[in-house]
Amino acid sequence: MPSYLVFDVRLLGVPNPPWRRIMLRSTLSFQALHVAIQDACGWEDNHLHLFRDVDDPSAQVCGSPFFEEKTSPNTSRVKLRSVFKQPGDVLLYEYDFGDGWEHEVKLIEIFEDPATFERRLIGGEQAFPPEDCGGIPGYLECIRVTTGSISLEVGAVPNPNATPQGDEELRDWLGSWTPTRFHLRIAMKNFER
Repeated sequence: MPSYLVFDVRLLGVPNPPWRRIMLRSTLSFQALHVAIQDACGWEDNHLHLFRDVDDPSAQVCGSPFFEEKTSPNTSRVKLRSVFKQPGDVLLYEYDFGDGWEHEVKLIEIFEDPATFERRLIGGEQAFPPEDCGGIPGYLECIRVTTGSISLEVGAVPNPNATPQGDEELRDWLGSWTPTRFHLRIAMKNFER
C-alpha cells in the first residue's frame, strides 16, 4: 500500500502568513517537493532554491541543480524519507535568494492509503506574494496598495516615499492579485497528479 507524507508549508516573516498543506508520495525526491511548493504557492520557479536545517540554517540539505558552486546535493538526488522521518520534522525552504522568501516545511503526518496518486493539495489560506515583488518590504507595499493598510506586527514600516503615481503603477502591475485571493477548490484541481 502506498505511503504518503503530509506537509505544512508556511511563509516566514510576514503578517498573516500564507500557508499550504500538501500530500506527497513518500518515495519522491526533494525535487518533487520543490515543484509541489512552487505549484501550491503560485511561485513561477524562476529562481534558485535551497532546503536547509531549521536548527542550523547554514547546514544545507539540498538545492537547485544549477548552483555554480556545488555546496549541497541536487534536490533530485535526495529522497524525502531520508530526511523527513517522523511527524514534527522541519526544514527551511528558501526560494529566490534576491527576495529571500523563507518557508517552514513541517512534516505533519505519515500514513498509508490504498489510493494511488503522486500529490494532493488539501488546505491553504492567503495568496503568496507575487513573484519578484521585492521581498518582505515589497510584499508589504503590495498589501498596502491593495487593501489600504498593513499590519505592523513584524516591525514593518510603511513606505514614506509612496506616491499616488507609484501606487497606481503598482496596482497596474499587480493586476487582480490581492493578499486574500486563494481559491482552494480551483487550486486543488490544478495541483493533483
